[in-house]
Amino acid sequence: MNGNLKINASVILVVILQACALIWFLSNQNSKIESMWGDVQDLTDKMAIEENVKMKLDIAQLKKDISKMQKKDKTIERQHKEIFTLLQTGNQNQQNQKGYNY
Repeated sequence: MNGNLKINASVILVVILQACALIWFLSNQNSKIESMWGDVQDLTDKMAIEENVKMKLDIAQLKKDISKMQKKDKTIERQHKEIFTLLQTGNQNQQNQKGYNY
């Protein structure tokens, strides 16, 4: 019985040591995972801030572009009015002349 008891005690001791090693290993893994999760959160926050800044810059550029387009539209509208005025004036002159001068 003494021989079997030594084997059983050594087996129990090995199992306890393995359990302690497993607990130590898992706690290290948990610490690494928490550290990496913190890094991911920081990067995510930085990326969100960068996207927000880029979006504000894009909006500012779009506002400038819209302003330029509105100015061009006003210029085009003015030119069209001038052209239509000239055309109407030209048509009235032709109607008054009742003929063409060559």
